[in-house]
Amino acid sequence: MALSEEEIRRLFRIRRTVMQMLRDRGYLVGEFEINMDMNDLLRKYGENMKREDLLISKAKTNDSSDQVNNNIIYLWENHQNDL
Repeated sequence: MALSEEEIRRLFRIRRTVMQMLRDRGYLVGEFEINMDMNDLLRKYGENMKREDLLISKAKTNDSSDQVNNNIIYLWENHQNDL
């Protein structure tokens, strides 16, 4: 099932915010991940994004054993009314 334009827009904003927060906290996040626009997101994942497509796993810049794993779908499903 394809996501609606509003759902895609929300997932895009959540993903961008998570990437910015991770970078600000010292995790390895590439500029291309921060600068990805919604069209890039759609080209990469399509309109039928799956939960596993939106998993984020990042390591700290100075300690690769310190990792964060984040599931954007979980964030989105649990905070839809907050947006």
